[in-house]
Amino acid sequence: MTSAYEKDAQLKGALGALFEGRQTDYTRVKRLSSWLGSATQALAASDFAFTVKANALPAEQIAAVKAAGGKLRQAAVHVQAFGKLVAHLPGLDPAVSTGRKWDLAYGSVESQFERLLEGGRTLRKVVRSTVTVQRAILLAQLRMSLQQHRPVVEDLIQAPHTLAHVAGTLGLPAHALGYEHLPSSIELIAKRADMVENMAACVAQVGAHLTPEEVTGVLDWLQRFSQDAAWLRHQTGTRSVQEHLNAIEADRRAAVDVLSFLEARVKDGESVDSGLAALLFLNECETILDEVGAREDVKDQLGSYYRRLETDEVKLQACVDWAQAVQVASVNLPTGATQRLLSENAARVAKQAGRIIGDCALAYCAYEEQVSFLVSWGTMDWAVWGGVPGPQDAVDRLSAAVAGARELVPWSKYLSAKEDCAVQQLDKVLAPFESATLPPTLLVSAFEYVLFRSMARGILSRHRELGKFSGSSHDSVRAEFATLDKELIRLNGLVHAAKIDRAKKLAQGVSYGRAGDLTEMSLLTREISKQKRHIPIRQLLKRAGKTLQQLKPCFMMGPLSVAQYLEQGHLQFDLVVMDEASQLRPEDALGAVARGRQLVVVGDPKQLPPTNFFDRLMDDEDEEGDGASAVVEGIESILGVCEHLYRPVRTLRWHYRSQHESLIAFSNSQFYEDRLVVFPAPVKRNDSLGVNHRFVKDGVYLDRRNIPEAERVVDAAIEHMRLRPHESLGVVTLNQTQRELIEDIFERRSMGNQSVAQFLDHHKKSGWEFFIKNLENVQGDERDVIYISTTFGRPPGTSVVRKNFGPINRPDGWRRLNVLFTRARRRIDLFTSLRSSDVMSPDERVTLGRRALHDYLVYAKTGLLPATAGQITGREPDSDFEIAVALALENAGFEVEPQVGVAGYFIDIGVKHASRPGEYLAAVECDGATYHSSLSARDRDRIRQQILESLGWKGRIIRVWSTDWFTEPQAQIRRLVEFLHERLASTAPLSYVERIEQDDELHLPSSAEISSPPSLGPSTIAPIQVHGQVARRSELLVEVGDHVTYAMQGPMGEEQMTIQIVDSASNPRLNLVNEGSPLAQVLVGLCEGDESHLVVRGHETKNLRVVSIRRPSMVHSANPPPLRTTIT
Repeated sequence: MTSAYEKDAQLKGALGALFEGRQTDYTRVKRLSSWLGSATQALAASDFAFTVKANALPAEQIAAVKAAGGKLRQAAVHVQAFGKLVAHLPGLDPAVSTGRKWDLAYGSVESQFERLLEGGRTLRKVVRSTVTVQRAILLAQLRMSLQQHRPVVEDLIQAPHTLAHVAGTLGLPAHALGYEHLPSSIELIAKRADMVENMAACVAQVGAHLTPEEVTGVLDWLQRFSQDAAWLRHQTGTRSVQEHLNAIEADRRAAVDVLSFLEARVKDGESVDSGLAALLFLNECETILDEVGAREDVKDQLGSYYRRLETDEVKLQACVDWAQAVQVASVNLPTGATQRLLSENAARVAKQAGRIIGDCALAYCAYEEQVSFLVSWGTMDWAVWGGVPGPQDAVDRLSAAVAGARELVPWSKYLSAKEDCAVQQLDKVLAPFESATLPPTLLVSAFEYVLFRSMARGILSRHRELGKFSGSSHDSVRAEFATLDKELIRLNGLVHAAKIDRAKKLAQGVSYGRAGDLTEMSLLTREISKQKRHIPIRQLLKRAGKTLQQLKPCFMMGPLSVAQYLEQGHLQFDLVVMDEASQLRPEDALGAVARGRQLVVVGDPKQLPPTNFFDRLMDDEDEEGDGASAVVEGIESILGVCEHLYRPVRTLRWHYRSQHESLIAFSNSQFYEDRLVVFPAPVKRNDSLGVNHRFVKDGVYLDRRNIPEAERVVDAAIEHMRLRPHESLGVVTLNQTQRELIEDIFERRSMGNQSVAQFLDHHKKSGWEFFIKNLENVQGDERDVIYISTTFGRPPGTSVVRKNFGPINRPDGWRRLNVLFTRARRRIDLFTSLRSSDVMSPDERVTLGRRALHDYLVYAKTGLLPATAGQITGREPDSDFEIAVALALENAGFEVEPQVGVAGYFIDIGVKHASRPGEYLAAVECDGATYHSSLSARDRDRIRQQILESLGWKGRIIRVWSTDWFTEPQAQIRRLVEFLHERLASTAPLSYVERIEQDDELHLPSSAEISSPPSLGPSTIAPIQVHGQVARRSELLVEVGDHVTYAMQGPMGEEQMTIQIVDSASNPRLNLVNEGSPLAQVLVGLCEGDESHLVVRGHETKNLRVVSIRRPSMVHSANPPPLRTTIT
């Protein structure tokens, strides 16, 4: 049986290769049979039923059909949808779509689509594109119907005007608005026409020749006659007419009598019965009328309109009806209209209202036409325009349109620009401004922000080195560069020294014979071995000069030494450098110039010229001759010669000496035209740094000396040596006599003083020996502290100062003062018996020297330069980057000042210390204009910071890089704030010693009365206990930061007020006055008891007197430091 099954030919023919006997996989056979049935069914529903056999398809075609199965399914879906759509087309045979005979349907469908497209184009011409198709068809049909019945519609539109014209001829109102409702209007006119026709028939019977008035009279008479005749027929009955007339006559006479009685008491038109009844109730009515008239509500409501029996009830009722009608209509009336319609002139108002309503109706029609015209020019957004178009908001919208007529063109331009922005994908920038999230004034700034930020990001992406920049890494590179630069300079010095040493060639010279014949190295060896009787230097340099040059290539000599020791033509130098060349005459310099191949001339043309002022003896009248020349005729110095012959002149602009900007600020402003680069200090001017004014009230100028001023200088110098031994000191006077006086007093008072001896010895060994010099020979010197004695003052017995100031009066006197004012590194104390007004009056024409002395006295006293006196000066930030950093610090609660400095170099941002006025907490440097304008990395990244740190900024400088700020602004702000808070927590006050002052009015003892400090008893000490300071309050001069009590004469007598002078903005509530205000400028520089005048334009001049001065540092301490004393 198994064998028969496996050999069954029918199974093999049906299954083909699938038949494998007992191993046949009937699951595959079942799947194949299912597929064959589905394929046959699908082919039967198509046009391929008779041409394609599913079981005869090659395997390749079946595989291709399988690969395209997805596309075929999608096509089948589209075909089904197409069949459903085609079934709805009019004029198409349903059998075509049902039988899916698409080849027959294509032509019909295409023609239908063409007709639909043509209809769509026609509809777009007729209606707006936003209307639906169904609505568009209805509108088109309506328009077609209107076109067919256009004559009828036009007649209907004109019908109210035609009816109004006809009504006017019939005596009716002729206004078209009254005939808008055509049926009732036609009925009314028809009735009036019938009445007129009847009237015309009557007139024709009476007589056509009568006038209208006569015709009316005849008709009235006929009417009454008809009525009387009817009554008479009714009353006659059986009696004759005559009898009846007689009876009527009798009754008439009786009636006349009764009527005569009633005539005066009864109103016309009333019946006799009613008249009699009225008379009966007359008295009762009078009583009632009296009671009614006495009621308060009647008086309030009717007022004068109540006239007892004469009251017009009809009018009152009309008023009541009118008020009720107005009340009902008030719901739809505008505000105020109800009161106007209830006023006394309501009739006139109503008439005007009717006219206005009619005009409004016409205007609204015109308004609708104009709106339609307006809409044709664009799309009307009624929500923006003012709501749905209607009469209630028409006035508001028109008013808004008229008011905004000027903005129409700008608005259209805005919309056009908005479209341009949308094209450029900038519509998101406008969104916050259109929604009022941001004010319109920030639009340009916002656009610039987006633009520049995008540009910056683009730059960072194109320049990868900027994107990779890190401020912390760059700071490390700068620190490493500074270290390597210093090391490189040191090594370069060693390299050059080594090269010079290797290149030297020591000539042995003549090494035998007599001693006078020895030369070069042989001579030097012999002279070194000798203990005495050395040959003259001129002979040594002549015989062994070349060897000396090899051993010591640099010679330092003055011009006189050159002429004295160097024989002409014997030694030559590669380079000759002349320092302080402004004091060297050309003829004195020629010897040195001739001995060199190259020449470098260094000097300051603004300082002392060559002079012979002290080379000759002078009598007491030497100071009188202002006209004598102080220098040689012609060009005064070798520096002047070189300035004329050689160009360009190199200027050294960086100023290193002064450790506080106030020491050089005056000379830079008045003499150097602000060309010097001055680095600022981290503190304001104080008693340890800067320029201090020491006024000697009792100074007297006699015999070219000022003894009180000299004693004051000596006492201050001894105190300085005791309290500040680390600071070198020099004293300068304005003439030789005062210098000798100070030397004598100092020698007497310092005798046996250990502190003075130690000070002198220490600074002599360090190279900064204490000196007392006059003005003429101080050039080239510098010390930490310089005491200046101006010497001049009031002669005894007079208050007038002689305007003779010695060499300062000369044309070059200002150059001497420039030397004098620039000798100090830390501080200048100006001891003077002069006030600025003693030197020159405001309108006086004087030499530059006297003017400079006057201006410096003002500067030392007030701190204000002549160019800035009376105003507050300040520089704006150099860049927007600095502004952004400063604003961020201000928002964090810190007070900042941009561009801190005096001239040339400015710290970008200075952060003021919150609790220590006059001191900067930190300096914030940005890589702005100051940074990138440097010519070298050494200047930019090392020397500047090195100088600032030497002035006290060490540990106070922090740098912010613009790339870090751009990428991470918040992180940089946190870094800045953390640094500043660390500075606040860790920074100690800058160490400086407050000055010690003497009482000007106390008698200054002679040197014999003064002993050393340890021997002073309690009676010799008059201290004022202060915080690290002892000073007499009477000597204090008003400065910025002081609390000043001053007296001023007022209407009620003398009034006292207390203020504090500050460098910030004035605050009247806190009694804070800015240093630049007129009041502060008057008070600054005064001491207790001084008087001055306050002059303000437009106000009366006030006299001021300083009552007291309290400095914030003068506070009592529970545990005071060791007292410093004033010798009394």
